[in-house]
Amino acid sequence: MELTTEHMGGRIRIERMLRGYSLDELAELVHTTYSKLLIWEEHAIHGMTAENLAWLEACLQRKAEWLVTGHISAGNDTPASDPMVALVSYFEGLDRCSQRATLDFLRRNYLPDDDGLDR
Repeated sequence: MELTTEHMGGRIRIERMLRGYSLDELAELVHTTYSKLLIWEEHAIHGMTAENLAWLEACLQRKAEWLVTGHISAGNDTPASDPMVALVSYFEGLDRCSQRATLDFLRRNYLPDDDGLDR
């Protein structure tokens, strides 16, 4: 599956990978199943509840508005020039191998390497 921000599932997948969560780990944190999370990442948000979305927002540290629409409205406390949005958009132009290498680099150099609570 190509990493893209064109749909909500792609945004969830990219954010999950950037934070180093497996499907199993994030599913548990979001109070859902592995299979439902996998379905959400593959374009369909069937069965997603408001509670699931709130947990995704908290765990992925991204506004629900951005996860759902890919946009951030004026007045939202996350600026439209958010560097993470630019970084995620950058992925759309990369081939799969380059996407993996970039994610590995970001994990090694920019994500805390502690007990996993600060992902």
